[in-house]
Amino acid sequence: MYYEIELRIPALTSCMHVVDVCVQRLSRTVFGSEDNDFLTAVQLACLHTINEAYGGDELDYRIELVFAVGPKELQVTLNDTGRAINVLEEHDLHEVIQRLDGASYTRREDGNRIWLVRRVSPA
Repeated sequence: MYYEIELRIPALTSCMHVVDVCVQRLSRTVFGSEDNDFLTAVQLACLHTINEAYGGDELDYRIELVFAVGPKELQVTLNDTGRAINVLEEHDLHEVIQRLDGASYTRREDGNRIWLVRRVSPA
């Protein structure tokens, strides 16, 4: 059974600690420990959104994160209303994403959508 948690933050790097806490806590819930690769991927996606899609810290804009929490996986969808930028192609983020179980980018009429997923490794 899945449940969702929605988080809307201002497009400010100073608000990233809120995202970090959510990812760390949800990783412990799903995986039993923190997942540094997933945390890094979410951090970089948010930072690239702030810096590239919005052109830097911008109090008037938001990043929406929707966490889908399942018994064996954690997903996050990031939505923004900034200019088109496929952050998955950024070198530093691309390397981290290769260690995840899935990632996608979609340009929507009203902004960007990034989806990341991490699954529990089979024992």
